[in-house]
This record gives sequence, C-alpha cells and structure tokens, in this order.
Amino acid sequence: MKIRYRINLISKLMQLFTPKHIDDVLIPNKKEWCSFYQQCKNQRDLNIACVGPHDTCKSTLLNIVILEFLKDHPEIQPKKLLYRLSVFDDIQLQHQPNDLSIFCQSHTKHDKLVYIDRFDEFTDQNQQWLKAYMDTYNILRKPGVSKVHFLIETTQYHKMKDMIKSRMNVFYTQSLTFREIHPIFRRLCETQCIQLHPNVSSFFESKQDISVSSIILFVQKMMLLNQSEITFDTLQTFYPCMDNTVFQRYLEYIQNHKLKEANEVLFVLHENGYDISDIYYYLYEYIKEHSEYVHCIDVICYYIDQHYNGHYHDIFILFLTHDLSKKINGKINSIL
Repeated sequence: MKIRYRINLISKLMQLFTPKHIDDVLIPNKKEWCSFYQQCKNQRDLNIACVGPHDTCKSTLLNIVILEFLKDHPEIQPKKLLYRLSVFDDIQLQHQPNDLSIFCQSHTKHDKLVYIDRFDEFTDQNQQWLKAYMDTYNILRKPGVSKVHFLIETTQYHKMKDMIKSRMNVFYTQSLTFREIHPIFRRLCETQCIQLHPNVSSFFESKQDISVSSIILFVQKMMLLNQSEITFDTLQTFYPCMDNTVFQRYLEYIQNHKLKEANEVLFVLHENGYDISDIYYYLYEYIKEHSEYVHCIDVICYYIDQHYNGHYHDIFILFLTHDLSKKINGKINSIL
C-alpha cells in the first residue's frame, strides 16, 4: 500500500506540473517561443527541434504543440495523428516496412506528427535514415499534400548532424531561474495545503542549480513528512542543493597548479553521493555562468559524452582535471 501511495503521489505531482497551454508555461524566453511557434504554423512547417539543458521545458513545449495539433483534429483518433519514436524501440529504420514507415505512408487528408524521444542517443546512421524520412514525407511533398512533421528534443546541439539541423526549425531553451520556478513552487505547495514562509525566497537567491525536478522531489518529500509549512530552515535541512562555490575552489586549485587538491574536491563530492554525471552537469552549469572559464566548456562536453558512452569510473575525475589544467594553464601538468 505504501508503494502504491508513493506512485500515486508522484503521478499527482507531475500532473499538477504539466502545463497544457502556453499561458501556463513559465520560461525565460516565452515571448521568443510564441513568435517562433507562430511563424512555424504560418509556414505550415512544424519540424521543430527544442535544444537546451535538462529541465528547461523542452518536452513541455513540444507537448503543447502536440495537444494543440490534436485539438485541431478532434474527429480523428490520436494514434492516426501522432507517432512517438524512441531510440529504444525495436525498429530498424533502414528496413521497410516498419511501424514508422507504415504510419508515414498511411493515406490521410491531414498532416501528422512524429515525436522523437531521446534524440541524444540517435546514432549517425539513424540520423541518416531519419533524414530520408523527412525528405520523403515532408520536404519533397507537393503543396496541398498532407505532410509528416517531426518534433525533436535534445540537450546537445552538437549531437544533431547538419543534415538534420538544416531541415528543422531550432529553438533554444534557457535554464529556469527561481523567478520562473517560484510561482510553480508556490502553486504546488498551495494545492497540498503547505504554507510558504516569506523567507524562503532568500534561500534561493544565491542558488544557480534549482530545477523543476528538484522542486517536485522536494515537495514530494515534504508531503511524505507531513510538513505543513516550508521555511528557510526547512529548505536548508531538506532541499538537495549543491553549493556551487565548491567549483570555484576546484578551478582555483587548478589555476594554482594544485591538481591533487582539485581532484580531492571532486572525489569528496563523489563520496558524498553525487554521481559522476551530476558532477559534470553542475560543473558545466558553473562554468557557463563564469565567462573566464567559458573556453573550457568543450572539455566538459567531451567528458559528458564519454559518460554517455559508458565511461562511468571515477578515475575520469583525474583525466578531467588534467585536461582542464591544460586548457586553463596552457601546459601539461601532472594529474596527481
């Protein structure tokens, strides 16, 4: 019963947090999205790629596109209008017929959508075949003939090949700040009859790594603990927020050629429960916000890519520090 209650609780929170209309979406560049999306509709070109970091509402925006599209065709079954493609589906794009080709080829008098999940995991070969589908069922379709539009979300722009980029309308999402997240946080608490003390805002003023997911998990924790009020002290105790100043110390150690101490900073984080991918992500976010280190982003992206390729061992902390030292100090240093 406890497990079932927990699952229902998470589901309830997610539903509260899933906007179904653009008016309910809170993102920094909302006006830009509205203009971008209207232009796509005017041109009858819904080949849209949302590109940006995790938790920047990429799937939310595309889901609103889907909901609006389905609403425009209420008389048609959704499965005839929308196909969801995941890299983990047992589909060989090069072998036809398959589920995707059958969906695209089925004769209709209306346009259709293909939503592509986890595009970051698509191989070069799969992207080559996807390009062929886009050309056949969208680009080369004659005016007035129904088309298939492709929706993509990805966190890594460089993973998208030029042959795909050239066929997509690309929109870049931005990381949310507490200015956008606070109304959501407040709404969630209100629906669960949890009071927010005015001093909670001060807790987040210096935090750069707040995300929608972490807020959901935090509110879920408060519900399980039967917490009726959230204060600064509550957040200080229960909110899982990394102190980004740790990366300031890490990079200063590197600049001062103290690589052993720099490595120790990240190893302590790892021992305290942060996964290697979490460390890469938070370091990336810190570097992105500090212009003096922006030239190091390609190094972080390389190690994020290595992690996706299965290199999870914490020895990569040593390699990361070594390569950052070469980038920052302009010469090779010992990794120990």
